[in-house]
Amino acid sequence: MPNEPNDTDNGNLDTPRDLARVIKTTPQTVLNLFHGGIIPARVAVGRVIRFDRAEALAALAKHSKKGKRA
Repeated sequence: MPNEPNDTDNGNLDTPRDLARVIKTTPQTVLNLFHGGIIPARVAVGRVIRFDRAEALAALAKHSKKGKRA
């Protein structure tokens, strides 16, 4: 459906704001996670950054498990 918050011109990719709503944080934190190499972006051209939700959530889960081992 075109009115879904995660539907963009790039398919079903999330903006930083969309992903932030899903993981209950701020868009700036999502961007920090991306720039820190913790979550991957599907599209990152200039100021346009879009995330595949499943990939981002999997990367966060993997990162979270690494932190629990120490």
